[in-house]
Amino acid sequence: MVETHGSSYRAYRLLERDVAAAIERVLQTDNLVVEREQAVFTAMIALKEGLGSFADALIRSPGAERGCRCTLTFDKKALQLPGFAQLSRYVTAHARCTAGRAAIASCQRFRLG
Repeated sequence: MVETHGSSYRAYRLLERDVAAAIERVLQTDNLVVEREQAVFTAMIALKEGLGSFADALIRSPGAERGCRCTLTFDKKALQLPGFAQLSRYVTAHARCTAGRAAIASCQRFRLG
C-alpha cells in the first residue's frame, strides 16, 4: 500500500486526497485482502485529513499495537500525527537516566527523515 501511495503521488502526480480516495476504494473491495487493514485504514484517514504522510502513519502502527507510547522521529511532518515524539528533545531530556534509556528502547523505531 505504501508503494501504491508513493507511485500514485509521485509518478501520476495525484493529489493526496485522490490517493486517499483510491486507497479507500481498495479497502472496500471484496476481491482484495489487505494485510493489516486497520492500520492501512488509519493511515488513509491521516492522509485524507492532512495530518501527516501515509507511510508515517503506517510506521507508527506496529509500535502502537505493541503498547509503545511513542515512535521517536526527526521527521517534522510525522510529528503532526498522534503517537510521535521528537527524537532530539526526548534524548536531550532523558539521555542520562536509566528510565529515559528504557523508554527509548521501548519505542518502535528511530526514523531519520
